[in-house]
Amino acid sequence: MMDLILIIPFTDLSGGTVGLSSHATPKRFRFVVCLGPTTQNRLDIYEGDSIEGFSYAAISYLWADKPHVCTDVTKCLGSFHVVGATDSGGDPIYIDILQTVALAALQLNCGFLWIDQVCIMQADPEDRRWQVMGMYEIYKNCEACLVFPGGLGQLVGLQDETEWITRAWTQQEAMAPKNVMCVFHFDLIGPDVTSWFMHGTFPFGIRLVQDGYSAMVSLDNLLQGVVSLNPTLSIQRGGIQHQEEIPIPIEIFENTGALLSL
Repeated sequence: MMDLILIIPFTDLSGGTVGLSSHATPKRFRFVVCLGPTTQNRLDIYEGDSIEGFSYAAISYLWADKPHVCTDVTKCLGSFHVVGATDSGGDPIYIDILQTVALAALQLNCGFLWIDQVCIMQADPEDRRWQVMGMYEIYKNCEACLVFPGGLGQLVGLQDETEWITRAWTQQEAMAPKNVMCVFHFDLIGPDVTSWFMHGTFPFGIRLVQDGYSAMVSLDNLLQGVVSLNPTLSIQRGGIQHQEEIPIPIEIFENTGALLSL
């Protein structure tokens, strides 16, 4: 059983600071409700004693984000800080990126999110130690892990270099979950486009999250595309009548040498 401990409307969240000290109890698990950012324009945080019995997505991302970029699809909704996270190098979290996180999780049948910056009492050393000790189990028990290589400040494309793969936590977050998906900026759409396939060592499908803005793909498949010699993107238009092959460099994992450790 979980308890609702915090509700913050976007109007209050934008430009504000989230602090858990007066709402949360140390040594308990906390989760963000996916329907809050996607349908109710608010941040809802629940707290409980267990990570079992419900579906959640754990997020893997850089704390030090790339600069935020507004688009026509996702209007700028502002950002918020988390008490204690800034002292540890955490950049603000942008609300439109949080919406993308929640939409991707819902597509994978996850009703909750676990985001370390938000779900850990960053200003409480006792809670931080306890949460870090259980980090492996949190990622192991998640329904899916969503990778945001550019952080929660900018949704990067496949051609954008990031340092996600060089993080100390990356191996655990990529190996412990049963399902790991990478979410990226993707705007190659059209009214007659019916499907997209990446071709690396073998073809694999791309799953749209938001039309004209975001998509996701299995991390395992994407890594295969990174190490292939000539990765391409196939766009199928009008059923099986027409197919285009577009060369697309995959630079999203800058240090490809680090792939050998995954």
